[in-house]
Amino acid sequence: MGFSEWFIGLIFRIVSNNWYSVLVNGQPHGFFKSTIGVKHGDPLSPTLFILAAEAMSRGINVLHHNLYFCGFGMPKWSPKINHLAYADDAIIFSSSDATSLRLIMEVINAYETTSVQLINKAKSVVYVHHSTRDEVVRKIEVITSIQRKDFPLIYLGCPIFYKRRKMEYYEDLISKVLDKLQAWKGKLLSIGGRAVLISSVLKTMTIHLLSAVNQLAYVLNKLHKLFVRFYWSNSIDGRARHWASWDTLCLPKHEGGVGFLNDMSNALFCKLWWNFRTKPSLWGSFMSQKYLKKMHATVVPWRGGSHVWRKMLERRDSTEHLIFWKLKMGSSLFWFDNWTCLGSLYFVIPPEFIVDEIIHNVSYVVVEGQWDEHKIREILPGDLAMHTIQDPSMNDELDKPIWCLETRGQFTVKSAWEYLRRRKDPATTHEKIWVKGLPFKISFFMWKLWKGTLPLDDVIRRMRYYMPSKYWWCVMPKEEILSHVFYRSLTALKVWSYFYSHARLSLEGLNLHQAIVKCWTTKVIPRLEPIFQALPNIIVWELWKRRNNNKHGEAVSTNRVVYQVCNTIQSLIKLRKPGIDRDHSDGLIYLE
Repeated sequence: MGFSEWFIGLIFRIVSNNWYSVLVNGQPHGFFKSTIGVKHGDPLSPTLFILAAEAMSRGINVLHHNLYFCGFGMPKWSPKINHLAYADDAIIFSSSDATSLRLIMEVINAYETTSVQLINKAKSVVYVHHSTRDEVVRKIEVITSIQRKDFPLIYLGCPIFYKRRKMEYYEDLISKVLDKLQAWKGKLLSIGGRAVLISSVLKTMTIHLLSAVNQLAYVLNKLHKLFVRFYWSNSIDGRARHWASWDTLCLPKHEGGVGFLNDMSNALFCKLWWNFRTKPSLWGSFMSQKYLKKMHATVVPWRGGSHVWRKMLERRDSTEHLIFWKLKMGSSLFWFDNWTCLGSLYFVIPPEFIVDEIIHNVSYVVVEGQWDEHKIREILPGDLAMHTIQDPSMNDELDKPIWCLETRGQFTVKSAWEYLRRRKDPATTHEKIWVKGLPFKISFFMWKLWKGTLPLDDVIRRMRYYMPSKYWWCVMPKEEILSHVFYRSLTALKVWSYFYSHARLSLEGLNLHQAIVKCWTTKVIPRLEPIFQALPNIIVWELWKRRNNNKHGEAVSTNRVVYQVCNTIQSLIKLRKPGIDRDHSDGLIYLE
């Protein structure tokens, strides 16, 4: 690889002069010298591994220049590819020609000899087309000493196959999710803990696949069912009531959801299309030669292809018009790139205007840094020509792609998801439910109360489960309905009046929802806004706890409810305002 003798000698002395000692009862006894090796944790280790892997990669690439080597079939003019490697995982592409297989094995054997790293042939697999003759398969197995296996090939966690997509191809992903859920099933996780696990762990497991594989809708639906079942019942086989659908939970918080991410597949394939159009790469070059031929990506018709390519074409129209090409040296394609802010001129010009295929790049209509107005007016209608003729600001750099949904012009999956996602009308009340610093379970409880999905007797009756209903913890027992439990009962009125009087708010003529909204929308100084926003959430949460405790035989007084509300407010103040003194950290003093 061109290293000097001095460098080779330096590395050899490092790896061949290692002494080790054996610990017996915690004490070192004696030393022995290793033949060759690297100390544990030595930063030289990954460097040597990379050098060895690079040597094997170059050895395989050199085979392209061997006249006796017959490579894997590739599209015409595409880059010559005979292997892909990531860390210690590698895929080698080859024909079934015996000479070519022997040449590949010679490179592998040379790698094993020089690096002292043996290829694990027991874990290696040969993949061939299902219609390959048995004698050809046996020849391959004899030459390589590697057994054949049927598709799909699992590479970096992604199933690779050439037939129709099948459910069993994704069983590995589903089993991994199930294993995670089974491990958490026995733990006492709060609703907030389950939300964090779904957002940070389970969703990331699927996003890796969604960014590279066009998955079956059935697979995604099954995963979503597992997520929502775990969320509502803390297990995958639980029978708990699902108070909201997965689609509702996946809405942003200001639109009435919980904020889980969904429909990420479309946004991730927008990213694939962005990379394909704007970033030169080995993958992009291969895809261009295989599917575009002499056509441009914006006009190539739908002619089948791989599942990934078809999904990319589905996202083409929704992505392409958001890519603006900022002119530098005029390298953008005149007819097909969006360099005028109007979209591709190929689709904008009227039918009576003929596309002049001689004009390829924008630089064709620029002369000495200025537009060639005569030429532009010949090939474009008057209004388009006037829009185009502006200061081109040419320089020696390639034209720069700009993502129109981001101020910095760089593509982000978040902006693509926000653009493509399912929407509902936002509401201020939905956004006010979620308070930064307040436990998720309290905000989520208010979310359920606001949607009327708490397991109260009147709600259960709407589900056609009829039973006697009384709220027994009043002097005059009444039917257990949401407004009575949280607002009209004697205890609830005392609690609301106590805190609203300190906040100088009136409850006169208000129902439960109006009282909550009044506290949320009252104009106060900025440092009081989170407290006023959290106060209704905390009150209804403590009233709910009192209702449950009384129902199960543990009486809770009104004063206890007030104390718990004050304590939670005080904790929120300390979290949001850590430098505040103790006297002002009291919730009531802070409100006043």
